[in-house]
Amino acid sequence: MASLRSHAPIPRALQSLSRKRPQNLLHHHPKKPPKTPQTPLTALRPHRPHPSPSPADQGPARGRRGHGRPPARRSPVPQESPRLSRATLSPIHRTGLPKARLDSSGLHPALDTRNRRRGRRADHPSVHFLDGLLRLQWTIPFPSNLCYRLHEARRLFSDSFTSNASGISDFQRIKLVLDGCKAVAIRSSMELEPEWLELLPKLYDKPVIPIGLLPPPTTTMEGSRGSGGNDILDWLSEQRSRSVVFVALGTEVALSSEMLHQLALGLEISKVPFVWAFRKPAGSLNHEGLLPEGFEERCKRYGIVARGWVPQLKILAHESVGGFLTHCGWGSVVESLHFGLPLVMLPISVDQGINARMIIEKGISVEIERNEEDGSFTKEAVAKALRGVVVEGEKYRKRAGGLKDVFTDKDRQEKYVNAFVRYLHEL
Repeated sequence: MASLRSHAPIPRALQSLSRKRPQNLLHHHPKKPPKTPQTPLTALRPHRPHPSPSPADQGPARGRRGHGRPPARRSPVPQESPRLSRATLSPIHRTGLPKARLDSSGLHPALDTRNRRRGRRADHPSVHFLDGLLRLQWTIPFPSNLCYRLHEARRLFSDSFTSNASGISDFQRIKLVLDGCKAVAIRSSMELEPEWLELLPKLYDKPVIPIGLLPPPTTTMEGSRGSGGNDILDWLSEQRSRSVVFVALGTEVALSSEMLHQLALGLEISKVPFVWAFRKPAGSLNHEGLLPEGFEERCKRYGIVARGWVPQLKILAHESVGGFLTHCGWGSVVESLHFGLPLVMLPISVDQGINARMIIEKGISVEIERNEEDGSFTKEAVAKALRGVVVEGEKYRKRAGGLKDVFTDKDRQEKYVNAFVRYLHEL
């Protein structure tokens, strides 16, 4: 589960919540039993029946649902582990305070948790592989092609059931959080994925609250430029409108040396102008030898490889940029659509594959073709996707531009946050 991006603003409604009524959240012994609040999703869609309370609403699951869990750990979590274990969750449960889980990755956590809660994994007999794709094992009441690729499923579920430094497995950690909360808040909106937001309460058996897309604030674009920022923006100003692709794969994505080479060569043979926010793989001491020999010299007329800080939001907002090659982290997807840009997608791990499939269904992106077994890809596949979106992709630009209004409507986004705050007040 991804965390909220640091540039997301704290809306006025949330500030007022902490200022005006802290006693509602911090009082350990409420005088009256809490009433069941109306969820923001119910308010947005009045015809949807409110889900009935589940046993999980009363705290951590016990008895049959808790069968097979390890005994409670009373030792502190190792400092080197950022993960939540039973030792850190149990004191939270004992306070008796209402709890809500925040998923900032759109619809993915529900799909992921649903499979994990049923004990499914890539080598489990209850999982069916059809045409190289891992199909979700429950009925979706509307047309959808959302699925994990085989290589994604293997990577995602390979260690989900093995205890790690926290003392429990990722599966157990996620289930503890989900069972112990009263509601799930998701960084999404009814305008972007209405069908899924209607379905999620049935999968979770508890209220699901969209808190809006939390797009980047315009004030972020007014900040100072770092080293190289001026040069990049000046170079972009010399390019044709919507002719450049911005390439950025996040801060935690680790591509193999072969993948980096194929990506670079794909950029080269596509002849699409590019700005690449390049980060060396984890474990590499320097940038030498990571790119094909002579690549930067051959591409210097129509491409920039930026190894330091880059003004990402200003690049995405620039008139000459016509597409975003991304790993499909939810924050990057939101930023791209905020500026009306179609995407070239190279998902690597966790929620990114499902994010990519969802955006494909919206008709605003192309995913780089990959080997289903190991996730490898070729330079030809990279070039084909790039040209399909940036050079020949007028239809993708029109559809992405249509969604831009949803992302830039501040009043609409504020309504979601206000509805979430009202729900918290009523807990």
